[in-house]
Amino acid sequence: MDPDDLILQEEVKDAKAGTSLSSSQSSMEFSFLGERDKPMKKDGMRIKMKLQDAEHRRRFERFLNFCGIEQSVINGSSVGLHGGHNDSRNSSRESVSSSANLEASTEVPQNYLYPFYRNDEDRYYSRHFSVSSLEGQEYGEEKQDSDDDQQRNGAFVRDDYGTLQFTVGDGYTEFSNLGKKYPETLTRNLAELGLPVNSNDTFANFENHSSVFNVNLEPSFQASETLEHAVRIQPAVKYPDPLTLKFHRVNRMSFFFERKYKNNIAVCSQKHDLIFIAANSAVEVFEPISLSETQSWDPVLEFETRPSVTTELQRNNSTWPYYPHSINFMSIGYLLGKEVLNITVDDGRVLIYYTQSLVEEVISSIARTKALRQIYTINPDIELVMKSSAWGVDTLGNLIVVSDNTQRITLFYYDEKTRKVFSVVTHQLVHNIPSVSFIRDSSSDSAVYVSAGSISKELVVFKFSFVVSHDNDLGISVRFIRPQVVSRSVMSGDIWTTHYVNGKYFKKVNSLQLVTGDPWVDHDNVTVNRVLNESKILRTESDECYSSHLGLAAEFQNFFIPTLSFNDPYYSRSFKSLTTDTDRFRRIKKMYDDYYNLKQRGKCPDHKSKNAKHYWEPVVSSPAFNLQFLLVSGKVQVGLFRVNRLLHNATVSNLFEYKAPNEEMSHSDRLSLSLVIPELSCYIVASQVGLVSVFRLTEYRGIYGMRQEYVVPNYEKLSTGSALGIRTLIGLTYKKIGHCRYLLYLVYIDGLLLSYTLTDKDFDSTKSLGYL
Repeated sequence: MDPDDLILQEEVKDAKAGTSLSSSQSSMEFSFLGERDKPMKKDGMRIKMKLQDAEHRRRFERFLNFCGIEQSVINGSSVGLHGGHNDSRNSSRESVSSSANLEASTEVPQNYLYPFYRNDEDRYYSRHFSVSSLEGQEYGEEKQDSDDDQQRNGAFVRDDYGTLQFTVGDGYTEFSNLGKKYPETLTRNLAELGLPVNSNDTFANFENHSSVFNVNLEPSFQASETLEHAVRIQPAVKYPDPLTLKFHRVNRMSFFFERKYKNNIAVCSQKHDLIFIAANSAVEVFEPISLSETQSWDPVLEFETRPSVTTELQRNNSTWPYYPHSINFMSIGYLLGKEVLNITVDDGRVLIYYTQSLVEEVISSIARTKALRQIYTINPDIELVMKSSAWGVDTLGNLIVVSDNTQRITLFYYDEKTRKVFSVVTHQLVHNIPSVSFIRDSSSDSAVYVSAGSISKELVVFKFSFVVSHDNDLGISVRFIRPQVVSRSVMSGDIWTTHYVNGKYFKKVNSLQLVTGDPWVDHDNVTVNRVLNESKILRTESDECYSSHLGLAAEFQNFFIPTLSFNDPYYSRSFKSLTTDTDRFRRIKKMYDDYYNLKQRGKCPDHKSKNAKHYWEPVVSSPAFNLQFLLVSGKVQVGLFRVNRLLHNATVSNLFEYKAPNEEMSHSDRLSLSLVIPELSCYIVASQVGLVSVFRLTEYRGIYGMRQEYVVPNYEKLSTGSALGIRTLIGLTYKKIGHCRYLLYLVYIDGLLLSYTLTDKDFDSTKSLGYL
């Protein structure tokens, strides 16, 4: 049976059920508390709301059925916030075999399980922890009446990949290896077979679609014999509109860095022609203009960041007490509209330099003869001190966010006039936090959102609210409100980097094949038809005469992205999800409920189309964090997440599939370097073993994803002749040199530098594409 006919039959059943409920309710005497004397008009409105709520629930149940999901895994009875009844039997530890049918099992009542059913896990997590900060306290003051760390450090741990634990009274109930035990349904089998072909595709897409929508099947994998590329034939040959990547040259820089296992420590200024590279505790400053003139590259300025005296506290803060002043991470940002160089140090210091000040130092250094140049200390414009080794840092307006090895995030408010700094600290996560990023387009004058990735597999979005009071000539005072956890997700592996990107920077393409690079992802439009049917089941379609958007269900999709494998002659066949299916559908339910409550409940569809149908909106989209995404990299995985509910839309299960030759090199096999070039719709992620992958951020009719276009360089060639074995990649950075033209720099631990040019020749035409 055609899915359209099934949907029509279900809607007829809904109408009959609604009529029956309405008639039965009208014949009953209402006994709502305190409302006996209210007019019948209000009672009628209450009945309509109940009918609408019931219809909303049935729509989602049909959606789960269409997807082949047992609804009892997503929905169920719930208990109070802390779970369990007073019966002592609930505290016993019980388990269900991995081979058991979850729905059929009756050994553990559903209403005992928490937070698997109905309850909002993010809300529980936010309420479960307290905040170690004195609200409104000026940075640098002594804390008073601080909370007891021993009472605060308890962790809420839920392992979606081995055992799931849920609170049951005073104990836990375990479900081992839930896996995927959902029965296949008739409608899903029909959809996978491509029968029938859905005829409700949008008029706009049919009339305006491009004839170029398939990807080319490139020849089989061949290893490259040159240094600059990992393979002879790059994945970019599959696409009609890829980026152009050309090898520029090899240079040798006069520095040597001894410590491995740092984050990105090479950055380019976008306002000035300078590159900053960390060498232990020093910063080497180079001019890229000299890159084309000579093979060797000497710095134009060297300055130290270590203090004149090393204190015992700094040694205790660091991960390496013998030399606690090595630089962990560097980034370029903007603070109060001025470009700044951000540096986090192992001893807990955070150093911020205005790049204009460093340019003046460079000019003074160049004026001296080379023989008279020396390394000296340059005091930072802003210095912050953390309680442990500092790692992640980001800036926005006059705000600075920092993560350190106390496993907390600190937000600083900097007042330029008085040079005062105010701060607030989040609760403690389960493990260290190597990366933080402001969610820029959702921030306001009174609240900001920050994403954080932890090596405890946690991806968390915090909301920081604050009130700024102006005290005339005395400057300002800032009162922080307790930070809240907006969303939290547990991935299958450690998280090393997180980057925010707005959906407007995704390249618009003409098919799902061009979104993912998978030639078989949407054979005969089966996948597009399925998404259209899902939106129709949920009654969240976009106006087919107005837009080619696939509706709200487009936001729920997740695609596995094929990538080159160095252990296989073809593409990677690893399809391990970033989270469990159960977790994903719980988040989908939350997103659908959010849309219903804000856009549909108590209302009628008021957008009339040219086809005489009524829709809720011309283009349906989530009301919260609309078109805002996070790019996340872990040990071997890469994911594209929506900020809204942290639902993932694209998954790279095992990038490179690299096998380390020894245990020491295995610690470098992690994707701890990444960057985003919004103008090119480009995401670049690298492993410390030296491999770099260039992804293109793509979008098709409301479905967002990414595709792999290049893999560079030849890491086996890099290893040849190196005294260090495989060279460790310590820096990944870029410099804009023209319209849609960038230089990409790869900096290695022994001073080797590889440079490439990245160009988008079709940028102007793709910018004009949009929803038709």
